[in-house]
Amino acid sequence: MCDELKNIWKKQEGVLPKQVYDPSAFRQLIKSRMKVHTDKVMKYFWSSFTLEMIVFALLCHVMIRFWYDSPLFIVSLIGIVLHIPFTYILMKKFKAMAVARPGDGSAPSLHRWVKERHDLLAGFYRFKRSYERFLIPISTLIGCYLVFQLFVPGEGLSYWNVFWVLVVVTVISCAVALRRENKEQFEEPLRQYRLLLAELEEKDVSS
Repeated sequence: MCDELKNIWKKQEGVLPKQVYDPSAFRQLIKSRMKVHTDKVMKYFWSSFTLEMIVFALLCHVMIRFWYDSPLFIVSLIGIVLHIPFTYILMKKFKAMAVARPGDGSAPSLHRWVKERHDLLAGFYRFKRSYERFLIPISTLIGCYLVFQLFVPGEGLSYWNVFWVLVVVTVISCAVALRRENKEQFEEPLRQYRLLLAELEEKDVSS
């Protein structure tokens, strides 16, 4: 009885129509999946850009208010100069991602579009990881120095033990937060972009 059922199933399976590949539906699916991951990446851009503007505003405020205090002025200026390259690359890469369009919607055009976004994000991610290795420690030192000088009564840096504990704790906290940020905002979208590229290459070869 089981053998008869298997034979019937095989005969029915052989006459079932194959699923029709709809290029238009496939392109729409690719675009919708790209939108999900691109939105996640753009949220990082706006939050990071806002944070950079706050940093610039605070440092400029210190420079203007304490222009007569050479150490405070110079340290604030160093902080601004330090953040300029990161902000410039951030704006350049994400502006390119924002204006990129999928073209005529063909498989090769979609492949180029996804590849372009993947390469832009991967390039910024490499820059981000390398730049943050010294940006975070130096920025932490600058921030802690300014806080102690401006808000701790007397000679702030006389509390050197508290100062260095604060620096170490802040750097470790930033490292943990950045590790999570990199995984969610960069590594996962890049992995999804690579999966989309593989699907597009497969469809392009089979078409």
